[in-house]
Amino acid sequence: MRDDLLPGQLLARGVCRHLASHGFAVIEEFSPEISVVLNADHDHHSKYETETDYRNVFARLGARTRRRVVLSEALRSSVGIQLNSNGVVYPKVEDSERVAKNQLGDFSRTNRLFAIAALEAAGFESSKFILDSFTPIKRRQSCLYFSPTLKVIEDYAHHPVEIAAIREGVSSVFPGKTIAVFQPHRYSRTVSLKSDLARELSCFDYVFLLDVYEASEEPIPGGTGLDLYDSCRSCFESCEFQTDEDELLRALAGKVGSTDPLTVVFLGAGRTDVLANRFVQSIASNDLRWGKLYSEIAGILNYDSKLRLKEPLSNKTTLRLGGAAELYFEPASERELIVALKRCSENGIPVYALGRGSNLIVPDSGVSGLVIRLSHPYWRRFEVLSGGSVRVGAGMRIKELCGIACGEGLEGFEFLEGIPGSVGGALRMNAGAMGGWMFDVVKSVRFVTLGGSLMEADASELSVGYRHCRELENAIALDAVLLAKAVGQEEAELRKAIDVYQSKRKESQPREPSAGCIFKNPDGGSAGQLIDELGLKGTMIGGAEISQIHGNFIVNRGGAKSEDVIELVRLVRREAKRRSSIDLEPEALLYGAEWKEVLS
Repeated sequence: MRDDLLPGQLLARGVCRHLASHGFAVIEEFSPEISVVLNADHDHHSKYETETDYRNVFARLGARTRRRVVLSEALRSSVGIQLNSNGVVYPKVEDSERVAKNQLGDFSRTNRLFAIAALEAAGFESSKFILDSFTPIKRRQSCLYFSPTLKVIEDYAHHPVEIAAIREGVSSVFPGKTIAVFQPHRYSRTVSLKSDLARELSCFDYVFLLDVYEASEEPIPGGTGLDLYDSCRSCFESCEFQTDEDELLRALAGKVGSTDPLTVVFLGAGRTDVLANRFVQSIASNDLRWGKLYSEIAGILNYDSKLRLKEPLSNKTTLRLGGAAELYFEPASERELIVALKRCSENGIPVYALGRGSNLIVPDSGVSGLVIRLSHPYWRRFEVLSGGSVRVGAGMRIKELCGIACGEGLEGFEFLEGIPGSVGGALRMNAGAMGGWMFDVVKSVRFVTLGGSLMEADASELSVGYRHCRELENAIALDAVLLAKAVGQEEAELRKAIDVYQSKRKESQPREPSAGCIFKNPDGGSAGQLIDELGLKGTMIGGAEISQIHGNFIVNRGGAKSEDVIELVRLVRREAKRRSSIDLEPEALLYGAEWKEVLS
């Protein structure tokens, strides 16, 4: 067994491996220090004919346990566990609030609650070992495919209570219809739990039934797959029995293809894992562009990550216009982000980072490729470090950074107040305001290249200039260490300084939706002043207007198209060149495209 695991992982994996290797009967020979009893639903009918026989197994286990038994008070009463040692540990309900984000349903919260209690019973401080993600036991809640329209889950569940639990978990996380592919396990279990199995399977939208995985048992009258199928058909019609695996996969593929969300759950202890993987390989091979990404990212994805097709981008930009992203992704971890970048790089799929959308123009036609936005709370971390610095996640809003720093009594970021962007976007563009630049306060940056390579560099090692950082042009910033000063001022004093900067920006900039400054300042001059001198302020094309407050802003008066904005950019450049011999270069990005493609 590996010695680099946390104590709780050692405990859990050791027990699980032991039980998995030797089967349920090992419990009769097991005399543990700590026992964890989650449930005692009648099972293994060929060995334990009655429910009393089955529950007595747990009573004997409790008697052999040397230190603690972790279980609920209700289960202790129903099972009748007698203790020969120090007693029972009842899990604390308040510990169940958080559950790993790649786990499904209430039963996963219960598992976490019991794991915490077991760690405490073993003498560990459980809070040190609570993780946000969990590598599942093999064939338990295995997510094999995760696309915007199709999720494929494989689980060992073959008891009615287990099936109900995984179904509830799936429905609590994944919207849309659910299809179950179920292979009964053992004739003895099937004949004894046939009506219960049919009842639970009837809760799926459609069910494919396989014949029994016999596990060395001889057939029992009333316990075959056809017998279960007859029982199911008496409860619901959306069910079919398949004996040919190839035909099953063809029939299942025929249920897939709609844009409506669908989850396919493979259930059982026999060959359902093999069938699930064959199904996923077939589905992925039919989607040459995204299939590999969907299948590889499935096993590491947090279920609160967002992955969507044809996601509108207009509501994610400050200019409030433009088309949709071909595929849109909000990852919840670095691992997810890196895997997505590597798969796209291998397949030649372009990737575009999106922050607060404050310095870009989305074309009306949308963006071809993968758009990645670091909006999950994971990317908005703020950590005070020693030596007068803070580590800030790239997804944090600049306004939020200023507010938190103010609350911590830290100064140095006030000049950034009012920049309507994220830390990551400000790093990429070396955003500036009120005579200061983002990299004036940067000590180091962590970033990942579009090829998926993780990098870290001091600010002195980066090529930074006016409105750009070369290394971040083809990379995504993850976080940065920023220099701050602990000044000991009252929060109200710092807030007053921030308000001064904010007021100056409000007085000099338009309130309508805009992308910020459209043009870079020419050498020794001001783009806004030049546009004013050319008499172009107030010029409108469609719903877009050159702001009457600040000439270097193009605002959306309502219903503007990106082509309206682009046409105004062409007009300003043409007039600046014709009348002043100045070549104005766009500062705002033409998202997913190049300015040279539309300005030539």
